[in-house]
Amino acid sequence: MVSYDAIQSFHQELSERFFRSTQIDLRFFERSDIDPDSDLIPVPGAITVFFSRDEGILRHLADALEMADAEALTRIRSEVAERTVRRARRSGYAALEAIRTVESVFDIRYRDRTLWQDRALPEGEVLGSALISWTGGPLATDVLTAFEYVQHEESGPQYKFLAYARAPFLTDLERRMLERFPSDVAEIQLSTLVEAETKTFDEVAKVVDDAVHKAEQTRTCGPDLLDRFQQVLEAGAISPEATVKELVKARLELMTRSQLREQ
Repeated sequence: MVSYDAIQSFHQELSERFFRSTQIDLRFFERSDIDPDSDLIPVPGAITVFFSRDEGILRHLADALEMADAEALTRIRSEVAERTVRRARRSGYAALEAIRTVESVFDIRYRDRTLWQDRALPEGEVLGSALISWTGGPLATDVLTAFEYVQHEESGPQYKFLAYARAPFLTDLERRMLERFPSDVAEIQLSTLVEAETKTFDEVAKVVDDAVHKAEQTRTCGPDLLDRFQQVLEAGAISPEATVKELVKARLELMTRSQLREQ
């Protein structure tokens, strides 16, 4: 476990680096006629942000996804595997030191909200990705931004990005919840997994815990299990904003547990 002081020291170092920003054009993935087993296919109920130093890899990936070309995705995965230099998995202080040595570390933001922080592609790796949970509500396509912290003044942006939002399989209840929420603050509908959960989420998680057994490939709550979810939402004075927050967290938790069960 990395200490708080070590993380603060690292962030202080980043604040002294040179700053570069890149707008990430957000696309919507709507193809269903493609092999769902490929790990390069955007996940339902999430924004998948791919990043690489090699623009060609992302261009080929975008073409393969737009054409729903499963064979092309397999070739891209093989190319990435062949070009990647395998190293022992690092954690804790070793991982922090590895990030320190790369030319650029970046954050991903939607408008003013940071969704991913301190991301980097270690030397020897070709392609990375970051997953952001999404409720399925309205999204702006021109406000997703990568902010890079580069070590040298002459360095420009080091990474290229490709982002796809793929809608979740919404129930009628979820649609009604999302319709109540203002579209001009859509960033509240996005989240990444965090350790600290709210009291309301603990209640919602009870429903998610049941729903995960039926999640399968859709990774979403089944209609027959949402009655208790609705009772939780209607029992207290929960604002539309809080409701959507819990839906985001519930979806992310469900997605994460589903992936663990499949491993």
